[in-house]
Amino acid sequence: DIKKKLSEKKEDDAKRAKEDAAVEAAIAGAQMDIPDAMVETQQRQMVDDFAQRLQMQGMNLELYCQYTGQTVDSMLESVKPQALKRIQSRLVLEAVAAAEGITASEEDFEQEINRMAESYKMEADKVKEIMGESGKKQIMEDLAVSKAADFLRDNAVEVEKAEAEVTDAQVQAELDQMAQNVASTETVERAAQMGDTANIDFEGFDNGVAFEGGKGENYSLTIGSHSFIDTFEEQLIGAELGREMEVNVTFPEEYHAKELAGKPAVFKCTVKEIKVKELPELDDDFAQDVSEF
Repeated sequence: DIKKKLSEKKEDDAKRAKEDAAVEAAIAGAQMDIPDAMVETQQRQMVDDFAQRLQMQGMNLELYCQYTGQTVDSMLESVKPQALKRIQSRLVLEAVAAAEGITASEEDFEQEINRMAESYKMEADKVKEIMGESGKKQIMEDLAVSKAADFLRDNAVEVEKAEAEVTDAQVQAELDQMAQNVASTETVERAAQMGDTANIDFEGFDNGVAFEGGKGENYSLTIGSHSFIDTFEEQLIGAELGREMEVNVTFPEEYHAKELAGKPAVFKCTVKEIKVKELPELDDDFAQDVSEF
């Protein structure tokens, strides 16, 4: 049931927290001089991974920066602490694996291949063929690092275990989140409201002149997500389908496009379609259904 799942989740979270604490303690006790180039490479990899996730959602990094007021440089700087921590954690765990003779077995490798094959809906042999020997070597190293993390966690000093008590409020919160995850969408014929997902065309103008990078078509924007600058989204509330409207915004002072930074602009927008989430009824049948996943 839901309470059992939440209790298990709390236990898993506690294990991860213990593992993180053990790795943090190992990092604190280690002497590491991380080259700047290594950190910069990790930063770029993290931003590239984010850009790929954006592309899967139908957006590119340039547009994302345009409408959030960020720059690639600011994104790189924001992930720097996390990039450094990833490198430190990896180096510590590789050292633990080497010191303790922790390696991944062929059985571990086969299990990981089968997991990947199921995830990608491919044959296991095809996954092996695609990755080649270099890919296998990387996976074996990653599995050894994972085992080293387990070793640190299992050998950390035990602390008093808190009771994984689950309250009714937590159950309700979990049900609400599950309902959001499985919600369907429905197209509606009405003016835009907060929380709607609007499909819009837009073009930005600076003193009546269209500026570069300010145009988008068939863009899905959830009103209230604060994905766009200033009060862009709030001004879409009440917009009627198919009717062009103007949205007045002011770009942030630190905006990456210097020619727009701190300046007012007008976006001509047309809402082409509006979709709303249809949440399932939170009854006993729903709780039973989701508890089976």
